[in-house]
Amino acid sequence: MFGDAGRAYLFLIYGLHWCFNITANRPGLHEAVLIRAGVPVMGEEVMAAHRMTSGSGLSGSRQIANGPGKLCQALGLNRTHYGIDLKDQANELLWIASDDYVAEAIEEDVRIGIDYAGKDRDRPWRFYINNEPVSLTREQREKRHKGKRRTGRRG
Repeated sequence: MFGDAGRAYLFLIYGLHWCFNITANRPGLHEAVLIRAGVPVMGEEVMAAHRMTSGSGLSGSRQIANGPGKLCQALGLNRTHYGIDLKDQANELLWIASDDYVAEAIEEDVRIGIDYAGKDRDRPWRFYINNEPVSLTREQREKRHKGKRRTGRRG
């Protein structure tokens, strides 16, 4: 995580699930962005096969990659992917592609499950694409955060 921005940083949580992060600063500063979920745009059948448990079908489901551990399982990510340069689009394994999202579609919210974080607990450091199937609905977010939801739009 101390390298240059745009590299895959993977770690095991609870000794069970891999989490995928993208390094986000200059060398020497340990900052990364946790990728919490994803929406399949291709290879959905392969992703569903990676996630298949006890015969339950996931194809066509928002459940394929709607959490950090599920995302890594669906993409087949693990320790071997640590350090991959995600800016290199010639890399056929994993890369950051350009997108069609406009800034207005990206919203921010407080992070969850970090009550131990003191003043950082309520910082708006959770970003999501509004109205994506893996994002919580506005009502779910407001209920979860008791009205603390913040918009990513700035004046």
